[in-house]
Amino acid sequence: MSANASNRPEATPGSPGRPRGQAAGQEPRLEPDKADLNGSEALDRALQETPEVRPEKVAQAKALIEDAAYPSADVVAKIASLMAESGINA
Repeated sequence: MSANASNRPEATPGSPGRPRGQAAGQEPRLEPDKADLNGSEALDRALQETPEVRPEKVAQAKALIEDAAYPSADVVAKIASLMAESGINA
């Protein structure tokens, strides 16, 4: 076991303060940050091709709004129970 009297990480051989093979007093080489943005181009294209309004979903939502049995009493009871258990005040 060795003691590091100077409290400098580079003073102890093999310490995590200096990468292996780097001489004392030598500045570490910094690699530039790199990012691969190729996937973002595909995402941008997909977003441009997606319509802002999906008529089939609008029609489905309107049909559900008109349905007096939606949501079912069972679903409403389960939601109410979960809200009561979690302390949600609506």
